[in-house]
Amino acid sequence: MASAIVRPKPKNADVGVTITVSDTKPREWRYVTATAKVTNYGPETADIYFEIGENNGVNQEISWADIYNLTLAPGQSKSYSYDSESNEGGAALYMAAKATVTNTTDPNLSNDFARTPKIVWQKYTPPVSEPSHLESSLIH
Repeated sequence: MASAIVRPKPKNADVGVTITVSDTKPREWRYVTATAKVTNYGPETADIYFEIGENNGVNQEISWADIYNLTLAPGQSKSYSYDSESNEGGAALYMAAKATVTNTTDPNLSNDFARTPKIVWQKYTPPVSEPSHLESSLIH
């Protein structure tokens, strides 16, 4: 009698990340806030190493990161925010978030990283105003 080999079904948890930013063209010396949401699409509970911070727009490395270790049951989500440094006009950067499942396999790695559009600080030029009637009379 031949016996069938029963292999256990692999355990995995598909974790995904999305990110938004409060402003992609802030005025110079203003802060911007990125908000990232990490979701466990299941089917298993996931232990997650999560980073949110600045990114160079080229790869998936995150600098100046806030780091969190969390556990999410299937269907659960958690959001985190990160405030940029204020920058002078012309400065540019990206913000990004990345999740790494540490206790099981993530079958879909393509949704574990998210990056904002490029953020470019705008030079502020104060408006030029015409002299008031009182200022005009003082000049003459």
